[in-house]
Amino acid sequence: MNIQNLLLPMNKKLNEILAAIIIDNDLGRTAFTLNFRDPSYSADSGGFHTVELRVNEQELIQYITDFAYVGHGPYAELVKEIDFGFQHKRFTHIGRNYPIAHGAELFKIWQKNFVAYYNMGIYDLEVNSS
Repeated sequence: MNIQNLLLPMNKKLNEILAAIIIDNDLGRTAFTLNFRDPSYSADSGGFHTVELRVNEQELIQYITDFAYVGHGPYAELVKEIDFGFQHKRFTHIGRNYPIAHGAELFKIWQKNFVAYYNMGIYDLEVNSS
């Protein structure tokens, strides 16, 4: 995987997880989206946020998005809470848009947490190639 376009340092363990997924699913040189979901996550009971990651045919990460529920009950909505948009060099947090560099510290923390949750077996993984 080409992580040069990220403009933010990638955690070695996260890179290893993604490389293993690419190999296990024979995704080399194919555009794909990875969806990591905690099957028990809901607006009412909480859980671990849904994460989506998109890679293009040149093996460049286009974005990593962390989704969270906003609201409760029947009106709860799953929305982008954090979005690292590497393709457009933008970082978005709760609807506010910034240059990607402003998300550097949060990206470090987010990666560490994601790797821990992944290693705990929290997520179901869905792979969509296109």
